[in-house]
Amino acid sequence: TLRQGGRDNLARRISGDRWTPDEADRAAYVGRYFSEELETFYTVEDDENGLKLTHRRVDDISLTPDQRDKFSGALPISTLVFQRDGTGTVTGFTVSNGRARNILFEKMK
Repeated sequence: TLRQGGRDNLARRISGDRWTPDEADRAAYVGRYFSEELETFYTVEDDENGLKLTHRRVDDISLTPDQRDKFSGALPISTLVFQRDGTGTVTGFTVSNGRARNILFEKMK
């Protein structure tokens, strides 16, 4: 348990077995995403170093897979979780950091 800012937070053990997305997984994530709340776009790209987030005002953010559909990044995006519909198609993602939680970005068609 970690105590920060007067709150207790339960820490989760990270196993050594990390999920690694294959080519089809990475292709499903690639695209342009929009947040109505923040009125901004992020693009998920796949290059020789793996997935990354790009934005016109911040440096590229490398995405490190934690588990299926969940990735770690660097500020301002600490955690990114892809969302899927009933057919398994990626429809968007949510992002969180120390000050914001679950900001929705919808995948543009």
